[in-house]
Amino acid sequence: MSSVFSRLFSPFRRQPRSPASKRGKHLIKAVIVVVTGWLLIVAGVAGLVLPIIPGTILVVVGVMLLSRHNSRARRLLAASRKRYPQVWRSIHSYRSRLKRFWMRLKERFHPKRQTEPDRITR
Repeated sequence: MSSVFSRLFSPFRRQPRSPASKRGKHLIKAVIVVVTGWLLIVAGVAGLVLPIIPGTILVVVGVMLLSRHNSRARRLLAASRKRYPQVWRSIHSYRSRLKRFWMRLKERFHPKRQTEPDRITR
């Protein structure tokens, strides 16, 4: 009897992902990160000239994104951390405050479910 059910429901089972599909997803993610990093750098350079766009912030965020995949960007970030430690401390504190804010927001809108104790009927 179990073989009948397994034959009927086997097409609906979740199949394990192959390593090739994982590589494909990682490749797509890497391409998206690199393209986004370069777009932020281009927008940041334009923002250095234009008064409306915050150029420095966009360039820094673009280099931070590219540093995961580009050794030149990684070296640039390491040199800037040595040269401007105060700026990087403030960036780190801002990231930690943003993370705390995000966690509080997440807890507010998605509270953990509390299970009710079993009711004892007499």
